[in-house]
Amino acid sequence: MQTIVSGGSVNFAFVVNTQGNLSSPVTLSASGLPDLATASFNPGSIPPGTASGSFTMTIQTPKTAQLAHKREPFTLALLILPLLAAPLCKQRYARARILTIVFLVAPLLLTTGCGDRVRTGSNAVTPTKSYTITVTGTALDNTGAALRHTATVTLTVQAAS
Repeated sequence: MQTIVSGGSVNFAFVVNTQGNLSSPVTLSASGLPDLATASFNPGSIPPGTASGSFTMTIQTPKTAQLAHKREPFTLALLILPLLAAPLCKQRYARARILTIVFLVAPLLLTTGCGDRVRTGSNAVTPTKSYTITVTGTALDNTGAALRHTATVTLTVQAAS
């Protein structure tokens, strides 16, 4: 188990011991990675005929941060204000005009918070999340049958602050 900050990379070391003869290299893959993370292996495969070998898996994570979203009462007040003014209007179609304005302006007010989601300071929250990553080695034996072995590691990622 290893813990990293989002945007960093981490290495996991593995040892492979083969039993019997393999007719193909042991190819390596990883699943269960964090979103947008990548895994690379060094070496990329274990050659056939190797009784014992080792490899390193490097996981690179993207830099992310979680935003603690807080609704502002000012936005709600802007939406309700035209409705409160409707009874004051004496014209026949004044309410219809005000409601039309509200329905046209409301989507604009609701989307004003869209855009940049990465913030720092008091609005940023730094949660941690654990991932169980499955590393799979696949090869063919002398008869052509597929051999597969898996190992799991745990990676804990903390959001960058």
